[in-house]
Amino acid sequence: MEQVRARGTRGLDRLRLAVAGTAAWDTLVDQPSDIEETVALIAPAAEWEAFPRSYRIAKRVLDIVVASLGLVLIAPLMLVIAAMIRLDSPGPAIFRQERIGQGGRRFQILKFRTMVNGCDLLRDGPHKRPDDARVTRVGRLLRRTSLDELPQLINVLRGEMSLVGPRPELPEIVDAHYEPWQYRRFLVPQGITGWWQVTGRGKKLMYEHTEDDLYYIENASFRFDLLILAKTVVAVLRREGAF
Repeated sequence: MEQVRARGTRGLDRLRLAVAGTAAWDTLVDQPSDIEETVALIAPAAEWEAFPRSYRIAKRVLDIVVASLGLVLIAPLMLVIAAMIRLDSPGPAIFRQERIGQGGRRFQILKFRTMVNGCDLLRDGPHKRPDDARVTRVGRLLRRTSLDELPQLINVLRGEMSLVGPRPELPEIVDAHYEPWQYRRFLVPQGITGWWQVTGRGKKLMYEHTEDDLYYIENASFRFDLLILAKTVVAVLRREGAF
């Protein structure tokens, strides 16, 4: 694992040096730009299209097959979860939130609601923590078992997300914390699970995992995606970093 992180760090250092030496870097640092425009400059779509076509097709086929079958098979479970949420606290069962997807495009991510309805995520903090009083009783159970993420299979089916990739970030976090080089994580489809989830799940804030996301991008392959999916199953069963 240390070897993997070392390789990822070297790649990250090369990326910082490559981007920092350009006029684009200076422009973005001095003049904040629209997220999608920044991604187009730092991580142009042509780079994703340069990935092997066989990988891009296989990845999308896997997404469609798993999301379609998954939604059919777990539909009864999702109905039960929705009913539990509605009985436990007032408000909708599904939580929608704007996130940044591949290419900097904005979309509405879907999750089962785990917090009290109407809480201000930006004011009280958007990232989860073990002692969060905003989390409902059913919500705590859903988070521990990662069942709150199931509606994102709809996002995957729509093509807004993939099963595997960097997690889609909040626009406010991108605007407030991202340096230009970090926008590279939006080069690939954003995922339900990813490399950092299976190597340090829940231990750091999402934007602090850019090194792991860039390592994934540098080494992206269908086999790597399958490995991450397998490790995700183990992490969920062990409830590592889930609260």
